[in-house]
Amino acid sequence: MKCVLFAVVFLFLSGFAYAETASFELWPESIFQVRQYRDIEHFRINKTRFSQYLSLQIWEVGEQPQHGFAASMRIDTDIGRDYSPDSPPDPMAYHNIQLLYAYYEGLRLGGVADVTLGRQVISDEFGLYAFDGLRLTLRRDWFFGVSLFVGSEVKGGLTVQERGINLPNSDAYEPDGLVDDDRATGSFGIALFLDGFKNTELRLQYRHLYSGATDAQDLGLTFRQKLFDVWDIYTIDTFSLLFERVTQLRIGTSLDFGFVGGSFEHLSQKPVFDGDSIFNYFATNGQKELAFRLFAKPYKGARLDVGYSRIYQGDARLLLEAEARDQSSRKWLKANNEPFFDDWGTAGNGSNLVTVSGQTKIGRVSDMHLLYRYSDGWGGDYHRFVLGGGSHVWQRYIRLEGDFMGTYFNGLTARDLLEENRNKGFSFGFTVLTEFRLHDDISLKLQSDLYSNRYMDKQFSTFAVLDVRARVMQ
Repeated sequence: MKCVLFAVVFLFLSGFAYAETASFELWPESIFQVRQYRDIEHFRINKTRFSQYLSLQIWEVGEQPQHGFAASMRIDTDIGRDYSPDSPPDPMAYHNIQLLYAYYEGLRLGGVADVTLGRQVISDEFGLYAFDGLRLTLRRDWFFGVSLFVGSEVKGGLTVQERGINLPNSDAYEPDGLVDDDRATGSFGIALFLDGFKNTELRLQYRHLYSGATDAQDLGLTFRQKLFDVWDIYTIDTFSLLFERVTQLRIGTSLDFGFVGGSFEHLSQKPVFDGDSIFNYFATNGQKELAFRLFAKPYKGARLDVGYSRIYQGDARLLLEAEARDQSSRKWLKANNEPFFDDWGTAGNGSNLVTVSGQTKIGRVSDMHLLYRYSDGWGGDYHRFVLGGGSHVWQRYIRLEGDFMGTYFNGLTARDLLEENRNKGFSFGFTVLTEFRLHDDISLKLQSDLYSNRYMDKQFSTFAVLDVRARVMQ
C-alpha cells in the first residue's frame, strides 16, 4: 500500500511540473452526533460520536486540463459510554482512521489514454468496488474502447498491530464468515465498450478476484438505447462463471415527455458470495420485482409520483419444505431460482408495495413534500406517511426544515420473536433541521430527531455538521 501511495504522489508531482497554474480545493467536514434510546430490554443506550472528514482536490488549470489528484480521509470515534451490558470496556474500541481514496488521474494522455492510479472506488455493473491499483481506459474515436484495472481489493479489517487505526487494505482481510485470515485478494477486470455514440451505450465486462482460491469470476453487461429523445430501453445484467448462474437481471423501459412520464422495470437478484465463503453452504434465496412508476409535473416546481411493485422473495422455510415434497413442488423450487419473474407468489413469499409522493414549491423560498407508502404480504403489513416542508429565511442565510412521520404496522415478520401474533401498533417521529449559511463556503447544520413506538419508548438523536470549503487558484 505504501508503494502505491508513493507512486501516486510521484506521478502527481511529475504531472504538475509542466502546469503553469493549478486549482487547489480543500474542505473539512466535522460531524458530531448524540443519540439516546432504550433497546428492546429497556436498557438506556447513549452514543456520542465524532467524525472528521478531510478532502483534497487539485487540478491543472488550462484549456484542456489533463492532470489531477484527489484524496479523502476520515477520523471516526465514539467518545460516549452507554449502560448496556454488552458495552465494550475499551473506550477506544470505536476509534479508527480511514483512508477513503487517494489517486492520481490523467485524462486523454497522448490523446488516447485515461489513467487513474492509487486507492479508488469504481461503479459498474457489479456495484461499488474499492481497490488499490491502476485503471486504464484507451479510446481514440474508434467507436469502441477498452478499459482495464488491476490491483488489490480494499478490505476493512483491523490489524492487531494497529489497534484503533482502520486503514482499509489487503493486509487485513476477514472474508465472509471467517476471521484471522490475512490473504490478500488480487483483482483484475477488463471491459469493452462503445464510444462516441450519443444515444447508445453498450458495455461488456469481465472481473476476476483471486486470493489463493477462486473468489469470484463474473461477467457484466450494460445496454441502453435512447429513441426519439423521450424513450429509453435498458438492461443491466451480471452472471457468475463460478456458480454458473445469472446473479442480476434488470430490464426496463421509460418514457419522459418532460411534464409526464413513466417506467416499467423487471429486476431479479440472486445473492452470491466469495468462492471460499462458508455462506455458500447455507440456503440463499433471491428477490424478484416488477415495478411500474408514473410521474407528472402539473406546474413549475411541482411533481407527483405514483408507483406499484410486486415483490417476490424466496422464503427459506418454504424452499426447504418444497425440496421434500412432490415433483410439482420441486418444479416450483426450480422456477424460484430462474432469473425471470414467472411466479407472483403468495402472502408467505410475495408482497405488494404502493408509493405515492409529491412535492411543490410555495412562493420563492418555501417548499412542501409528502409521502405515503403501503405494503402487505411477505414481511408484514404497514401504512407509512411523511409530511414536511422547509423555508429559507433572512435572505437565504438560514434554512428551516421539519418532518412528521408515522407508521402503522401489523405483523412485520411472519413469525414474530417479540410478541407472537401481537406485533402491531403505531410509531411516529419528528425531524427538525436548521442550516446556517455562515459564508459561501461555510455552513452549519443542526438536526434533532425523536422517534417512539410500543417496543422502544423513545429514541432521541442530535446531529451537528460543520462544512468548510476552501478554494485556491495559483
